[in-house]
Amino acid sequence: MTTQPAQIEHVALADVEIDTNVRRNVVLDKSFVSSIRNYGILQPPVGWRDDAGKVHVTIGQRRTLAAREIGLDPLPVIIKTQQDAEQARIVAQLAENEQRLSLDPADTAHAYAQLQFEFGVTTEQIARKTNSPKAKVQTALAVSQSVAASAAAASHPITLEQAAIYAEFDTDDAAIAKLNTAAAENPAQLEHVAQVLREERLDAEVRERLKAQILAAGADFADSYDTWTSAGAESITYLWRSDDESRKRITPDELDQFSNLMGRILSGWRGDENRGFSIVWGIRDWKAQGLASHSGAPASGVPLTDEQRAERKQKRLDKADMRAATIVRREWIGKLVAEATPAFIAGDALLWITHAAVSTRHALGYSQNPEKARLLTSAWLGLASTDHGYGQTTARDDLQTALVDNSRTAPRMLLAYAIALVEAAAGDEKHPWFGQGVDFAPYFEQLAAWGYTLADVEQRIVTNANQKGTK
Repeated sequence: MTTQPAQIEHVALADVEIDTNVRRNVVLDKSFVSSIRNYGILQPPVGWRDDAGKVHVTIGQRRTLAAREIGLDPLPVIIKTQQDAEQARIVAQLAENEQRLSLDPADTAHAYAQLQFEFGVTTEQIARKTNSPKAKVQTALAVSQSVAASAAAASHPITLEQAAIYAEFDTDDAAIAKLNTAAAENPAQLEHVAQVLREERLDAEVRERLKAQILAAGADFADSYDTWTSAGAESITYLWRSDDESRKRITPDELDQFSNLMGRILSGWRGDENRGFSIVWGIRDWKAQGLASHSGAPASGVPLTDEQRAERKQKRLDKADMRAATIVRREWIGKLVAEATPAFIAGDALLWITHAAVSTRHALGYSQNPEKARLLTSAWLGLASTDHGYGQTTARDDLQTALVDNSRTAPRMLLAYAIALVEAAAGDEKHPWFGQGVDFAPYFEQLAAWGYTLADVEQRIVTNANQKGTK
């Protein structure tokens, strides 16, 4: 094909074809078509002419379709050469569509994937050519490579970042269904729903590992406390050999000396490699095996009412939801601290800090672990403090060193520490009313005012506080 300089030609609509566009779902809104009808095409589409004389429009798909709709014939087109046409088309259309009518996440992801996998353009080159942040390009590529994420991006009004969440659960149909429900009803809750799913998946992995240990020991697995009690199992922490006057309890190392073993999984605080889960070992027909127990017969307390059972179940659910929400909330606070402007810190943030310090009803007064607060502050400021446990960390020295090295960090550090004092208490699952305590409602409301999306469990706390008038 002969190469000619770019020029405007008026081409009969019958001779115009539209090449593939990065926007696969084209919307011709009435105002756009009306503008073309009233004022014509102010910026002609761009295309190239093939050997048969057909003009292929590569940039300006919507303008061309609008021209067809209103019968604007012939069509003014800027004719260019075909050199690097496909790559140039994608880059140009990305820029044009993003500026004029934002592409949906599915189209953006598809376009970036074309550039990388069809034309070998690197992530850095895509970011530079499209004037996009590298992180956005990486997120879009992750979406393009996930069946679930791509489908979600095309089906729901969500962002690229939200669509990328689906990639974590590509093969988990139950998780995808929960994400789809959130995306359809309240997309802002997607990250919270995803974190709950992450926590459930990690818990399930630990429980399966511990269950395997129970079965490997030749014991039966009790999937509930009711199964345990109905089987007549007694925990080895209560058992000793009946001829042993010292009443030394049976240990897990001695289990191979007994039969009719049973194991169940108990949950507790999440501060270890087993996420707080542990195995309770038990023995059935323990009397026949020469054992005695100090627990005796099962306790004969008053059975729980249905209302009490429901209340206990709700408390367990609230704790699980709050554990997940705490992870999302703390990540969000980290971004708030890092991106806070001096004007925000000196204005709204300082007002909140002052109010929190002097108010007797504010959750800041409930903070009892300043070392945890320092550790959170250190993490949010990007310092590598170490947690040695039992309230011993390197955060105090690390923060002091950072302050000496750069005194201008003082306002940001103060904001982080004030938030951390409250967060250390609000996110403490050992608190009796973790996930339900209304004392933290003002804190959650303040974070929401600053742009944080409350999880359902956090919103319930705020709602309950408002209804009870405890704020």
